[in-house]
Amino acid sequence: MRAALCLDSVAPAAPTTLELPPIPLQVHNESVCGIKKNSHLAEVLRQAALIIWDECPLQNKQCFEAVDLTLQDIRSYTTIFGGTPTMFGGDFAQILPVVVGGDRANVVKACLQTSYIWPHLRVRRFDENMRVHGLDKIKPSVRGVVAESFLQRASQ
Repeated sequence: MRAALCLDSVAPAAPTTLELPPIPLQVHNESVCGIKKNSHLAEVLRQAALIIWDECPLQNKQCFEAVDLTLQDIRSYTTIFGGTPTMFGGDFAQILPVVVGGDRANVVKACLQTSYIWPHLRVRRFDENMRVHGLDKIKPSVRGVVAESFLQRASQ
């Protein structure tokens, strides 16, 4: 699973990213990530300006719920993901979560769309390939400004 945190930095056009902390391999309805509330990692998570989580459709909904419960605890805020803006990416029409030994009903039940989180999300469809326009080749300092503009438009 790939997820990143975007942290406010000294230069807003150059945010810091780091990989999201590990989610337990065996998830269930009450799973949380093993992060102590007074740890350095918890402080980093409290400062997160944005979470970007790619390839979401293939993840079990309990992974999202574990991160949600962890962030609510760490940030002492009972809204979804502890109030941290979160962007999910992936093709929801393409890949379903893997449920070892599960039948079709188990796979559908494991989808993010069946989670308590889903009704709190807004679906945005991005169908324009930005690489075609050459935006993947611009300088990192300019890329941060483009990303900020994109996030402002996506949040409207």
